[in-house]
Amino acid sequence: MLHCNTELVFLIVSLALSFYFCLFTFYFKMFTFEQLHFAWLQVRAGSKSAGIDEISLELFESNHVYELRNIESQIKDESYNPSPAKGFYGPKKNGSKRLIGIPTVRDRVVQRLLLDELYFPLEDRFMDCSYAYRPGRNIQQG
Repeated sequence: MLHCNTELVFLIVSLALSFYFCLFTFYFKMFTFEQLHFAWLQVRAGSKSAGIDEISLELFESNHVYELRNIESQIKDESYNPSPAKGFYGPKKNGSKRLIGIPTVRDRVVQRLLLDELYFPLEDRFMDCSYAYRPGRNIQQG
């Protein structure tokens, strides 16, 4: 029976991520506009908050085809730069505060594209004993 060894898992994940980062660098320039549009639809269904650029989902949506084409062009010619997140402190249950960051809508679209294209194909490669940063799982279950 396999036991989850933290160091071994870290090494395997590091090697896998290095390998997939190399593939990603090549692949990321080959995504389709439809994939980018699908990422936008998922972002649109989520948080309505504007990022540091104060561009709301509604404003982005009013010109979304132009915005998505602009993102597509910037990614493919390697000129895309993410914006800083809008930060504020929110309360925690224990009374302390935690820093919360809200990315711009543009950055959320790119993040969603990355998540869809990188994470989900890797999901079945994670060990069953891996819980952190996975949908439907949390570190407390580990």
